[in-house]
Amino acid sequence: MAPTGGVKFERHIEAMNKKVNTVILLSLVLLIWGGVAFRIWIWVKPEHSVPHSDFVEMADDKTPPATLLLNYRDPFLSKGKNTATTVAPAARKASEPRPAIKYKGIVRGKDGIQRAIVEYQGKISTLAKGESIVGVKIHEMAPESISIMWNGQLEILEVQ
Repeated sequence: MAPTGGVKFERHIEAMNKKVNTVILLSLVLLIWGGVAFRIWIWVKPEHSVPHSDFVEMADDKTPPATLLLNYRDPFLSKGKNTATTVAPAARKASEPRPAIKYKGIVRGKDGIQRAIVEYQGKISTLAKGESIVGVKIHEMAPESISIMWNGQLEILEVQ
């Protein structure tokens, strides 16, 4: 029995589907092998060499040719605030005891500024970062502690 027109058409469609699948798979294989070859070529090729005249030679005493200048404005803080801190020489004697300041907690005002609640000689005061009381300057604030600057040295006070 001879195949009819419908069967011939189905065989033609099957053959065409096989060709399309073959083309797709062949292009995928070529793409993968191209990627492998590219990675091998990158790995094998010589690195770009730097001319010898660009090297900086160290002095005999091994001092670096330059120093870092770290006194610059922090770009992530608001405009005008300089984060470079310099500790002034201690004006008071190092043996002088720190005033009896107690850290009570932290509050945030309507203006959004955090203030530390401190007690000195029975009086309660609120101080923002950078403000001072009897020579003790608020350096950093956290809910459980504050760091203060006294006589050029940092100290940490816990909540009491």
